[in-house]
Amino acid sequence: MFRITTAFLISLIFIGCGSQNGDQPSPEMAKVNKEKKAEYTKKGKEIAQLSFKVLGGTLKAAIAKDGIEGAIKTCNLYANPIIDSLSKEYNATIKRTSLRIRNQSNKPTTNEKHILKLYQRAHEAKEDLMPIVILDSNWVTFYSPIITKPLCLNCHGEPEQELKLSTIELLEKMYPGDKAYGYKEGEIRGMWSIKFKEN
Repeated sequence: MFRITTAFLISLIFIGCGSQNGDQPSPEMAKVNKEKKAEYTKKGKEIAQLSFKVLGGTLKAAIAKDGIEGAIKTCNLYANPIIDSLSKEYNATIKRTSLRIRNQSNKPTTNEKHILKLYQRAHEAKEDLMPIVILDSNWVTFYSPIITKPLCLNCHGEPEQELKLSTIELLEKMYPGDKAYGYKEGEIRGMWSIKFKEN
């Protein structure tokens, strides 16, 4: 069993810091001092929490009005525009990603896959899941896990349990190749990957 802090330290030594597009590791890793790390962690959490609140509120309203199928259609149409709008507001790049994606536009980069796998291993080992802050070339990247909540199970739960046949059919129609289902409450469903300029 390992501590999450140790796992991430080891991982970052190998992958370095992601470049601006997150696919190519940079040759050197910048050290983030304690004060800066706390500042960037606070900002990353603020962006992630607001994004979750806005998305969650939009989906709850859609469920109340048109049920789960209405929420799926709303998510398909408005989730990315909402995230894009918040990205502009915060002058950041806000992304939700996972090892089992629903929307192909949320596909993880190489570095994001690495972090997701570390989060998954840490979760299975019952370790604390802490936000991660990486600084590279005046850019800050903030990672934080997304844990499956009861509301999430309506669209990401087990087929023929939380997911009705009609829901599955609609998801397959709107998201070809969908793999974002079969989750249980409390499991890691993915993570926030948020990038913004260093202060």
